[in-house]
Amino acid sequence: MYLYNLTLSRASAITSAIYGNFSAPKLQEIIVSRGKVLELLRPDENGRMQTICSTEVFGLIRAIQPFRFPGAQQDYVICGSDSGRIIILQFSKEKNAFVKIHQETFGKSGARRIVPGEHLAVDPKGRACLIGALEKQKFVYVLNRDNEARLTISSPLEAHRGQTLVYSVVGLDMGFDNPIFAAIELDYTDVDQDPTGEAASEAQKHLTLYELDLGLNHVVRKQSDPIDNGANMLVPIPGGGDGPGGVIVCAENFVIYRAVEGRELRAVIPRRSSLPGEKSVLIVSAATHKQKNLFFVLLQSEYGDLYKLTLDYEGEIVRDMHVKYFDTIPPASSICVMRKGFLFAASELGDHALYQFQARRVFFDPRPLTNLDPIDSLESLAPILDLKLANLANEEIPQLYAACGRGCRSSLRVLRPGLGIAEMAVSPLPGNPTAVWTVRRSQAAEYDAYIVVSFANATLVMSIGETVEEVSDSGLAGGLATLGVQLLADDSLLQVHAGGLRHVALALAGGDLLLFELNAQGQLVESEKRPLGGEALGAAPESLLLAASPGGGLTLAVGLATGLLLRTEVDPVTGALSDTRSRFLGTRAPRLFRVALGGAPAMLALSSRPWLGYADQGRFALVPGSHAALDWAAPFASEQCPEGFVAVAGGQLRVLAVERLGQRFDQRAVRLRYTPRELLIHPDHKFHAVGLEAGEESAAALDQVGCPTGLPGRWGSCVRVVDPLALATTDCVELGGNEAALCAALVGFEGEDALVLAVGVARGLSFYPKQSEGGAIHIYRFGPGGRALELVHTTPLDDIPRAMVAFRGRLLAGVGASVRLYDLGKKRLLRKSEYRKLPTAVAKLAVNGNRVYVGDASQSFLYLKYKKSDNSFYVFADDTVPRSITAALNLDYDTMAGADRFGNLHISRLPPELSAQVEEDPTGGKFAGQSGVLGGASNKLDSIINFHVGETVTALQRGTLQPGGREVLIYSTILGGLGTLFPFASREDLDFFQHLELHMRAEAPPLLGRDHLAFRSAYFPVKSVVDGDICEQFAQLPIDKQRQIASELDRSPGEVLKKLEDVRNRII
Repeated sequence: MYLYNLTLSRASAITSAIYGNFSAPKLQEIIVSRGKVLELLRPDENGRMQTICSTEVFGLIRAIQPFRFPGAQQDYVICGSDSGRIIILQFSKEKNAFVKIHQETFGKSGARRIVPGEHLAVDPKGRACLIGALEKQKFVYVLNRDNEARLTISSPLEAHRGQTLVYSVVGLDMGFDNPIFAAIELDYTDVDQDPTGEAASEAQKHLTLYELDLGLNHVVRKQSDPIDNGANMLVPIPGGGDGPGGVIVCAENFVIYRAVEGRELRAVIPRRSSLPGEKSVLIVSAATHKQKNLFFVLLQSEYGDLYKLTLDYEGEIVRDMHVKYFDTIPPASSICVMRKGFLFAASELGDHALYQFQARRVFFDPRPLTNLDPIDSLESLAPILDLKLANLANEEIPQLYAACGRGCRSSLRVLRPGLGIAEMAVSPLPGNPTAVWTVRRSQAAEYDAYIVVSFANATLVMSIGETVEEVSDSGLAGGLATLGVQLLADDSLLQVHAGGLRHVALALAGGDLLLFELNAQGQLVESEKRPLGGEALGAAPESLLLAASPGGGLTLAVGLATGLLLRTEVDPVTGALSDTRSRFLGTRAPRLFRVALGGAPAMLALSSRPWLGYADQGRFALVPGSHAALDWAAPFASEQCPEGFVAVAGGQLRVLAVERLGQRFDQRAVRLRYTPRELLIHPDHKFHAVGLEAGEESAAALDQVGCPTGLPGRWGSCVRVVDPLALATTDCVELGGNEAALCAALVGFEGEDALVLAVGVARGLSFYPKQSEGGAIHIYRFGPGGRALELVHTTPLDDIPRAMVAFRGRLLAGVGASVRLYDLGKKRLLRKSEYRKLPTAVAKLAVNGNRVYVGDASQSFLYLKYKKSDNSFYVFADDTVPRSITAALNLDYDTMAGADRFGNLHISRLPPELSAQVEEDPTGGKFAGQSGVLGGASNKLDSIINFHVGETVTALQRGTLQPGGREVLIYSTILGGLGTLFPFASREDLDFFQHLELHMRAEAPPLLGRDHLAFRSAYFPVKSVVDGDICEQFAQLPIDKQRQIASELDRSPGEVLKKLEDVRNRII
């Protein structure tokens, strides 16, 4: 088996964000890291965040910082990663890509505790940077410019200190004096030598200053002073004429100002009145806003509260420090204050947001008015905790149902492949229209002036203003069916109808075209026609569209009666047609229309559903739109909707707009109360989904204010029944008794007419230390129509149930380190069988026939067989390597797909000959375990697939994502990413993509210096998987490199791109 890995939707979580001018001097932009993806974002004139560039780096981005030289107008980016190298990047506006300026190696690859990359600090004047590890090692690099103003970097200067943990590092603003870096450190020298633990409890954190002497080119440890042991983060204060300098030390419940000379001021962080006394307040993110003669610091606590910190100072002397409550937003991993009055918050979990500062009067009110107005949000699926693929809406393609988020910001999201299309306005029409057009008053006009709707024997003209109104003085004939409307070069309006020969281009019966030109007298004159090129088609064409391609050439799009869309390159000189590509769009012949998206021309294709074709980072993307079928469309531009289109369907006129360009899935959400744990889909009532939620009890449930967590060991849970069509909750059962719902299963017990719901809960669960008061299994029956739940009974357990599944008319539950088989009783579940010799704890369960597949919390998969005559389970096979299973899916009788917490995907299979021996064994494998080695089973599984995703995989599903498509393996990640593993259909395709992957590794190494093969083999050597993500970067290479790689593959660049496009089209 060989698979092709392709990311469908990149991770949506943001781990860090920085602000600066990266592509042009006055453009305010944000660079975010999404685990292994680097993105450049820019707010447009309407305040919506647009993705300018997104790059997969094939490595873990651990830290990013901007810097610029004095007098420069653009920022560079310094990156710390798991490559063991420090990387300096610059964004190239011409290439629309990040360009590597410098790459310096200093250590081994991997996220190691003593290899720098976790901490990154930059001198505010751009003269030096410090890159540090979690422990011991710190390197300082001097940054400079040569005679040609090119950036240079020095050899590393060591600032190591053994047996020292580093919590935070920043560069202090010293003006043009020697750069100084401040760090929170903890020396654990005595801890290792003290077995009693007293030294660990008495260990003291210090604020240490490192000074870079530019004259001597040497780093010295200038001073080290004790600070509060709750200190976790440093925030530098502007200096050198812009402020007093120094640093803010953020600690539990306090913020402390420390000057370089050692002066100290302390202020208490305001607390919520509802916060329990045992809970402390900790600052998790900060941003400094600096203007001429003004600066302030925004701090955010772990609960999402924002505080504004200001200093009263004169010169370098700080007299007082004020910390005031500012606002509350969801907790963020990073916040950025922009010069135009925007605040960007990269939320830890859930959607990211862009806010605008507002100056408002302060009134005395129980709920104070906010100082921020949300103006845009970036959808985020992080974290995806469960995923199901099902066609509950009876559409052409199935939908993905994702359980996302944490606490009261959780949601159940319905994902449909394609772009989200929003209806801006809907208006009924007096009949069924046949076509629609939009025209402007003049060629220089910015917006459309008229909407022209054609019926079978009439034409309706409407003017566009603040409202859309019918007009009768447009000059167009209203009593005839219109064939076309066009604004000519002299700003005159041309209407084409069946009774008038005033067409710009006429089609004759023989397939020829008569072309007309507008002369100086305003008359249409027939021009000479020249046949340039042609191509035979397999079906009658329905629609044609000639447009510019992203590469700068011409592309002819043809919609055929069979539902196929053909795209072929047109030579602008000779008219020759070449490099034809096809894609099936639907059961209706596609009609093609020219629209505008993202400030560039795009294509709208209307088939059984709408499709949009546009340029996405240099390549052509053709994606479906999440909307019902449309009959006719035209581009639409107004002040309220600058890039939309107007369409007619079913007697209605609709004004539509794309919600966000570049998104891979359209999302619809149902808000949840607690963190979702598991999703189930009722097979009989397919229009209902059952969701399991659990979370620590909260005092509030406001989406913006957030939910302050309760005390450890206090839980609230519920079981929710959701109608996925109406996106509404039909029933919600609250679980009391301090229960945390962990798993569930739909079971058809013997003797029962309908499925029942089994819910496994833990009571009094706490993780630090890990303990509980036991668990229980609740049994629920579904009411009429499956819309409600009714409790049947509860069975107490002595341990925590973590996985359950239906098995041969009974319930199979993983309780602690055992597997138990239960039958349904009148007052409780009846235990029928149990296997207690599992290694650690049951994490996942799957069944097939009489086999049970157990995913262990640390020892990978174990295969068990159930022997009915003995009513017993026996382990007959296990894995050869330990894995902490986080997701599992049974593929066939011998094969399991799984994922572990370290971001590895694998497929394990029992060899066929061993499987046959187990089936032929008359004892059913009863004595097989006694012949094992070192306590393991006698039979071992083979790992036929190994692949490092780079993010923890949380769920696995199999199915198709398009009509008639091949089955693929779909996975979701904790950072909100979605990907697939696609089986190759032929040896020829496998050889092609394997060689393309080899060439891409050599010719286009990852941006941050991580070796691609080493990254995909981070824990286990990659096996039998081709990485489609690096193959798809072929389209972003310069044309000369494309020709070089294509020639070595005995193909042209167009053929390589066509091959990449074909395999993506087979998946989604």
